[in-house]
Amino acid sequence: AAPDAGSFSVHVTASKRTLQIGDALDIRCSVNAQNLPGHFFSVTWLKNQQKVAQIGSSGVLTMFDSYKERENAAEMRAVKTSHSDYLLTIRSARTEDQGQYQCEVWQENMNDGIFKKIQKQMSSPETVSITAKESDLAVVMEMKDALTEGDPLQVTCSVSGFKGPLSVSWQHKNDSGNSFSDVISLTHDGVMKDIGTRYQSRHVQTLHSPAGNFTLEIGASATSDSGEYKCIVSEWTVQSNGEIKKANTQSQQKAITVNSV
Repeated sequence: AAPDAGSFSVHVTASKRTLQIGDALDIRCSVNAQNLPGHFFSVTWLKNQQKVAQIGSSGVLTMFDSYKERENAAEMRAVKTSHSDYLLTIRSARTEDQGQYQCEVWQENMNDGIFKKIQKQMSSPETVSITAKESDLAVVMEMKDALTEGDPLQVTCSVSGFKGPLSVSWQHKNDSGNSFSDVISLTHDGVMKDIGTRYQSRHVQTLHSPAGNFTLEIGASATSDSGEYKCIVSEWTVQSNGEIKKANTQSQQKAITVNSV
């Protein structure tokens, strides 16, 4: 360091270390300087060692990469709030905003209108975790209590309180069975699969309405279709890396009797 460098330290603080998607997040950089009259500071926020934003010694703000678009959309901003404090604000946090935040501060002085770097300090990292908002996923099952064999069997599960894509698995347990077995499933991207062995040669399908209702249809019911039916509905969220992950699951079950002719 130059002889006139003096000493300073840098500290980073997150307003919350754990928050949910959509919450506001402040990352504050504090510069504790001693014996530094006439010196300037350039402050850079880093997330996972990648530059997010910088306030230069002249006070000019630079946003890096995709953060430029978020600043233009008024989702993010960075300001110098006092002689020693610099504040990065994310108005609505996304999953990709989680990680390790650090502040990199260069002490600079000015000669002939040009800033010259003297020495650098890094803050210790502060880890921020962001979780998906808990949805209010709820499932209500509707079906007749009894049918006559040969009639179509229809079961509906009405789903409410969801935010992301949904999938459903239908299962059945007959009166003599100890455990549920697969009837049919519908993936979050609309593919029917996992048709149970005893349904392979029968007319069975599951439908999904835009309102969030899933319907199981079995063409001509048999007495062996008596028993309990269960619908297992899962809500999915898209991660920052593009992968889709199961976020919440709810199920309902109900019994039906198919009477012999």
